[in-house]
Amino acid sequence: MRQKALLHLLEKTEKQKITNRDKFVIFSDLHLGNGTRRDDFKKNASLFRDVLKQHYLAHDYTLILNGDVEELQKFSLKKIIQKWRSVYNIFVEFEQAGRLHKIVGNHDYALTTTRDNPCKTKLKDALHFTYKSNSIFIFHGHQASNTIEK
Repeated sequence: MRQKALLHLLEKTEKQKITNRDKFVIFSDLHLGNGTRRDDFKKNASLFRDVLKQHYLAHDYTLILNGDVEELQKFSLKKIIQKWRSVYNIFVEFEQAGRLHKIVGNHDYALTTTRDNPCKTKLKDALHFTYKSNSIFIFHGHQASNTIEK
């Protein structure tokens, strides 16, 4: 059953061609919280901000956020945005350069029903790139889980 769901996801995901000049960085499962001790992102926040801004943004990478960026099962989106405004500002810089893709995960799925998403980029279920005769399929993974029903 899961294989069928993944094949359906692959088939419905629009293909995008990439070339030798394209550069990508993929991050997943950031689980941004509210900055308290229960916030899994807090420990690596400074390193993440610095590498995004100083390396990946500065060197024209496309940023792919592969699900569970926000930890909406523990924290409110409002508190997350308040705490991590500096991170969202960097996401917006990628977005303004046309170099941001955001895939929804199981911990941030509630973003699909809110207008408060700090990034205006359309949330995606997956990405499907083609490179020469190769296919690159990127999805968060909850679609293949036996414990998650969608």
